[in-house]
Amino acid sequence: MLRRLFRALPDTPRARLLQARMLARDALRRDLQFARADAPHHLPKVHAWTQVIHETPTAEAKRHNLRLAADALQRTRIAPGKVFSFARIVGPPIVSRGYRAGRTLVGGEVAASIGGGLCQLSGLLYVAALECGLEIVERHPHSLDIYTDATRFAPLGADATVVYGHRDLRFRNTLDLPIGFSCEVDAGQVTLALCASRLPARRSIAFVAESQASHTVVTTMIDGKPILRQRYQTAADA
Repeated sequence: MLRRLFRALPDTPRARLLQARMLARDALRRDLQFARADAPHHLPKVHAWTQVIHETPTAEAKRHNLRLAADALQRTRIAPGKVFSFARIVGPPIVSRGYRAGRTLVGGEVAASIGGGLCQLSGLLYVAALECGLEIVERHPHSLDIYTDATRFAPLGADATVVYGHRDLRFRNTLDLPIGFSCEVDAGQVTLALCASRLPARRSIAFVAESQASHTVVTTMIDGKPILRQRYQTAADA
């Protein structure tokens, strides 16, 4: 009953309630000191990751949503020891903040929802954090693989789903220097850049997929060593 009433609320008060719950939960975590989006960080770009944006009926909405999130990244400086939270930095993807309906996974099914497409940016940030040796504090994979080799824009296993108030991407800056990110979105691709006074040592990342009867198991390898195994159900069997 309460869940139905909550879902019936307009997006702005619903987002405020989710934010209040998130802040209350985080207040109990003494080990987390969060970075904030305050002012442009002005750090130089030292490395970049690029992914294609496939042309789909919702591609323009996706580009629009990614550009809104990119502005928040540019205003975030992550000092050593600070934790980057996608939810805290990007904020709620709601209509009143300019977000549009894009493709996303809802309850294991492909659907249109406000803010759709932001998971491509959170996935890029996840890969960047892995390569740079940052500490992953929170990350959630998708449970369903909805892509084919022709439509995939990132390796299976390189995803980080974000659902405001429920699932977040968080990582700690374990380097000895402040870092930041910038993001550029054009018609055919999105580029995430690491910004810092120097390029930190980078690790070799690979995602090794093994197809099985109704699912795929992906092993995340760092410098040739397995660190994580994930199971994705294939869309045909979902």
